[in-house]
Amino acid sequence: MKKKANTKNPKFLVTKFVDYKKLSKGDWAREVKIAKKLLEKDPDIYFKIKLDFSLNSLAWFLSEDGKLFVYKYLSDLRLNLPSPEIVSLSDKVFGESMNLVKKPQTIKDFIKKYGKTT
Repeated sequence: MKKKANTKNPKFLVTKFVDYKKLSKGDWAREVKIAKKLLEKDPDIYFKIKLDFSLNSLAWFLSEDGKLFVYKYLSDLRLNLPSPEIVSLSDKVFGESMNLVKKPQTIKDFIKKYGKTT
C-alpha cells in the first residue's frame, strides 16, 4: 500500500515545486521557511496547483508574477463551463447557389480575362 503524502508538510511543497536535489543545506532551509510562510497564508491552495516545470525557488509564489499565476490558476479551477453542444450537419442544401464573379488579382490575370487592347 502506498504511503499518502502529508500535504500540510512544508517539505512536501519544496519537493513538489523545486528541484530539491540541486539545493544546498542553506537553500533547503530557506525553501522550507518560504513554504511555511505560504502554508500560513493559504494552506490548501498550493496543493491544487500543478506545474509543467520546476521552480528555482518557492519565492516565485511570493512575487507579483507568482501571485497572478495562482489567482488565474484557481479562477480556472472554479470556472464551470458547460460542455459544448454537438451540432449535426445535414447534407441537404438550403437556398440557391450563387455564382460570384472573381475579380482578377494581378495584372496578368486582368490581361488574360479582358484581353489586350491596342
